[in-house]
Amino acid sequence: LWHCYWNDIEVKPESTVSILVVVQDAAGNKVEKTVSKTLIPDTSPPKIKFFGTERLFDENSYINGQNVVANKIILEAEDSGAGININGIRANLGAFDLSNAERPTECTEEGETLRCYWDVDEDLEEGGVTFGLSVFEDNVGNDGEMPEFEFFVDNVGPKVEKIEVFGLSEAGDKDYLQSNDV
Repeated sequence: LWHCYWNDIEVKPESTVSILVVVQDAAGNKVEKTVSKTLIPDTSPPKIKFFGTERLFDENSYINGQNVVANKIILEAEDSGAGININGIRANLGAFDLSNAERPTECTEEGETLRCYWDVDEDLEEGGVTFGLSVFEDNVGNDGEMPEFEFFVDNVGPKVEKIEVFGLSEAGDKDYLQSNDV
């Protein structure tokens, strides 16, 4: 069984494309056959549904810059045409001393959504960091929008500034506790 591929062939979108295949063996036997295929043009680019980290607060992404926990940057993307896979996705992770065209650590398909992530564990100073995609294209080469995103490095744990304890009973709030308080 032979598989033949042609590269850099322009096919004008029509309802049906017919290709005449001519095959000849070493003995000179020749066979001709016309193969017809229906092609559907895909001109729609892939779209980003989510691009950020696992830790969100007020729609902002956060990571820990001291490697206390594992940090992942997550991309959720979809394409309504020919689809998208790991080969069409690269991120600029120079802020993490990684490549500006870093391949995702892993991608999985969840329905019509492709979910990819990058493991990014690097010591970072507190503050903001910008990152984005350097390649974002679907399976036929349509380029999607590649905006830059900002996330925040949070190296400081929470602090309790004030704590109040009070009792609650049928009579209301009180500044002491007793049995049967709610």
